[in-house]
Amino acid sequence: MPEPAPMAAFLRGINVGGRAMLAMSDLKSALADAGLGDARTYLQSGNVVVTPPSHDPTRLGEVLEEAIQSVTTRRIRVMVRTRDDLESVIAGNPLLKPGLKPASLHTVFLESTPDSSRVAELDPDRSPPDRFSVAAVSI
Repeated sequence: MPEPAPMAAFLRGINVGGRAMLAMSDLKSALADAGLGDARTYLQSGNVVVTPPSHDPTRLGEVLEEAIQSVTTRRIRVMVRTRDDLESVIAGNPLLKPGLKPASLHTVFLESTPDSSRVAELDPDRSPPDRFSVAAVSI
């Protein structure tokens, strides 16, 4: 059986609002202790690229949540995406236009589809010149 491909893991609510909850060095140590020694973190964001356990890659989110809880005593939700998932999101981004720097775009993943009435309440002019779009992407 081939080794699973690296996946991106997005930790919810880590190190936001100027409050550092978890040092990335501590996160990497916890992941190494959980058998995920190849973890690479991005800045202080809580975003991680890691190869899932070869015996069950579908458990990666659970493994990460348990490892984080072992060092923070808090249950932090983790969303895991494959490279193909991320490429699909990039390709389907309605704000990606010719001449626009992709690095200026941001994506937020939700755990479920938001209620359409809540989406309709969003103010598109809230933060000019920033723009946003809410889109469901099959991943």
